[in-house]
Amino acid sequence: MPNAQKSRKRDREAYSVYGVFTPTTQATLNFVPREAVNDQLVDALRTPGKQLIVYGESGSGKSTLLLQKLKETYGGHITSRCSVNLTFDQLVLNAFDQLEQFYVDGSASARSKSTTAGLVADFSRIRASIESSSGSEETTTTKRIIPPQLTAQRLGQFLGAQELCWVVEDFHKMQEAEKRYLAQALKVFSDLAAEFPTVKIVAVGATETAREVVEYDPEMAARVSEILVPLMSKSELGKIITNGQSLLNIDMSDLKSRIVRYSMGLPSVCHQLALNACLVEGVVATVPTTVSLSPQNFNTALEQYVRESSDTLKATFDKALRRHKVRKFDNCRLILTALAGGPVEGLLHAEVLVGIQKTDPEYPPGNLTKYLRELSYEVRGNVIRRGTDGKYRFATPLHHAFAQATLQRRKLLDEHALEAFRADMEKLVLIQFKNTLLEVEVGGDTSDQ
Repeated sequence: MPNAQKSRKRDREAYSVYGVFTPTTQATLNFVPREAVNDQLVDALRTPGKQLIVYGESGSGKSTLLLQKLKETYGGHITSRCSVNLTFDQLVLNAFDQLEQFYVDGSASARSKSTTAGLVADFSRIRASIESSSGSEETTTTKRIIPPQLTAQRLGQFLGAQELCWVVEDFHKMQEAEKRYLAQALKVFSDLAAEFPTVKIVAVGATETAREVVEYDPEMAARVSEILVPLMSKSELGKIITNGQSLLNIDMSDLKSRIVRYSMGLPSVCHQLALNACLVEGVVATVPTTVSLSPQNFNTALEQYVRESSDTLKATFDKALRRHKVRKFDNCRLILTALAGGPVEGLLHAEVLVGIQKTDPEYPPGNLTKYLRELSYEVRGNVIRRGTDGKYRFATPLHHAFAQATLQRRKLLDEHALEAFRADMEKLVLIQFKNTLLEVEVGGDTSDQ
């Protein structure tokens, strides 16, 4: 009987490696619960009128965790993604467009008893108004104007009637003026809970940005739940590897600790290194006979990770260092050079300033504040982030290594040597990356991150 059960299990379970290790998409098969915030997040989602701000480090798994909990608490949700140039009106239009399947197609018009014929008719009128007001600019660009009837309150009613949650991703990328409108919308949605108990906005953003929305409307302090999704602990990262082993029928015992250590608390990096190691060994799906991966698989996986990231890294730093106007100080280059000269854990604002003023004594603190902020936005490639400890650091250890290999060493090379150096950049970045992480591995904190 046990052998028959095992046989059926093998026949039943066959997974693609790309579905098990998912560095760029949300984990489903290989989802690891976050015990520290699970209950807090579910309670907030179930509380009528409570709006949510979910924040954390880039790559910490915020969206993956939220998606799993939404499946447990909501029948459906819509997601809008912010960018630096997106206005609040455009955000509302995006959400309204996604509601079309519920109000125009009619397939879900009976989803809730709150969906009245009047709401359906109002939706159709607003939709017609948007279409009629759209105008062509230079025959290629269409400008859509939000009608006065489509307010945050009306959008909330449309969502509430269908018992949907509105997820606003990357709200921290919006301009300050637009964040104020989002803060007002949070209040509107909270007030609508008396009529539509499930209506809710979940704003997802980067660490240290949660207070920004609430500060625009102090009345919202008691109506908003701010939930920090921390970096994964070593045990949580280990579960990603353990789950992957079980799903694919492989043995990663000789790689597990190194992948966990090199991931620096970021599940996205853990998934990528594990995926690379599997592909190096030729594992593309669940194997019938257990395959053991060797330490050499990890070394090759790491080299591939660096190689695949080199073009993206260069593009990111080009965006970060681009000078739109020639000013007295090359602000972004000075800041990134100072951060590259510090530890991988990052530097406080004052420490960055000291590093810059060693070579530029007149560098003003105001410039540092402004450009530190810019470097954490998409317009500058999101090359740095601010941790919960208040320190500014590169987005990943690989970014730190790349900056060390380019910015720190540039001062030591003339232009001809620099070109030769860049030609061999991939090798140097790999060496520096390993050295940087080795320092963390040997001298860093061994407790869970």
